Amino acid sequence: GDRRRRRRHRLAVRAADDKQVRGIVALAPWLPANEPVEQLQGRSVLIAHGDRDRVTSRRASRQFAQRAARFTTRCDFVSVRRDTHAMVLRWSVWHRLTTAYALEVLGLEPMPERISRLLARGIA
Repeated sequence: GDRRRRRRHRLAVRAADDKQVRGIVALAPWLPANEPVEQLQGRSVLIAHGDRDRVTSRRASRQFAQRAARFTTRCDFVSVRRDTHAMVLRWSVWHRLTTAYALEVLGLEPMPERISRLLARGIA
């Protein structure tokens, strides 16, 4: 149920210390205040959260990103305007952010300027 779904969100973040992991993209995750961040050492992290999400906490995601930034190579937090936890109202924004971030972290394509500006602003 709900508890198992929340654990899955956290598993991806906790598995970041695997030597094959270069980065993490967490979309509307459940990241409580006591969630560890040390395992993100040297990784790139993108956390995106809808500003109308009523299932998981955008504030907790932002706070996690702030704590993680001390350990990561790069840590970005983006608030997706006018979208909910389901990520369907502005699905193309979620898709572009995730794809561009993953391709850059993997060294396959440079970050498009448009996405770089969104990341710098922290608002999409």
